[in-house]
Amino acid sequence: MRKRLLLLTLLMLVGLTLGCGSHKGKVSPLSADLAVQNVCIERNPAVAVQDFLPVVENGFTRHGISHQVYLDDFPENCDAVVRYTALRSWDVTPFLRTANIDVFKDSRKVAWIDYYHPHGFNPSKWASVEEKIGPLMDKMLIEYRRRQ
Repeated sequence: MRKRLLLLTLLMLVGLTLGCGSHKGKVSPLSADLAVQNVCIERNPAVAVQDFLPVVENGFTRHGISHQVYLDDFPENCDAVVRYTALRSWDVTPFLRTANIDVFKDSRKVAWIDYYHPHGFNPSKWASVEEKIGPLMDKMLIEYRRRQ
């Protein structure tokens, strides 16, 4: 009887853990009124999350916004500038802990994403960067037509 109760309690805890929200993301959408067609993404060499930049690039491409990545020489033909940060943590393997993506037009922040994964056990922490950031990119660019 005692073993059954322990097993039932353990199963309930695992179920609650898997059912909890896995990550948090706040998004401010990019207004279609700004008519952004081309963004310049400032490469952040401090970001150690290898696949983060490609996920950001794919998000813009998916919504019909062309992009170019720069490090030192700022390109002339940008409708907006994108800056990002991403930090990872370690729990058996590395995972994306926090990320920020900011879009600036005329030196004014016009859209943003703030992502964080709360502390604690949740298997979703090991989800791919695409699974975490891709949907937030879609929310930020919701006013721009999505391409398949």
